[in-house]
Amino acid sequence: MTSGDLIGMAGFRLAFAPALEPGGKAGVSATARLNGCISPNGRYSDLRSGRIEATGKAEAHPVGSRPFGTLRSASGSGTIVWCPVSVKSRIFWSVSVSPVKGEIAFSATITGGELNGDIVMAGPVLARVRTGKGDVGLEELTTDLAVVVFG
Repeated sequence: MTSGDLIGMAGFRLAFAPALEPGGKAGVSATARLNGCISPNGRYSDLRSGRIEATGKAEAHPVGSRPFGTLRSASGSGTIVWCPVSVKSRIFWSVSVSPVKGEIAFSATITGGELNGDIVMAGPVLARVRTGKGDVGLEELTTDLAVVVFG
């Protein structure tokens, strides 16, 4: 792993179908927009922004918890399309939640293409949830701003 390959900002959206209810499982689609990327080591200075499209599966805690609803973990695979060069990275991603600490962790591994082999960590600055109908289950989790580090 090369340290300091790329640093940027991102907004994430995880959508659960059906709404993730306590003790249940759901499919998840994930999208993110990476912006303001810089390459501290200069190796990837042509990667300035990107769009992530991914899918996966999510699991719920057995009882509802706050602030992130019932989400225990989610993971899957997807693609980053980089701008302005239109090259791609394949990713395996995961999200884990600590209901006790109220913390959420986004991470990924680049499994092919640009930045192959890099570990990706993201720390959300502000995350919010949208519940399902009747305030049951988790329908969506979003973050407007997260620092993303590739290395």
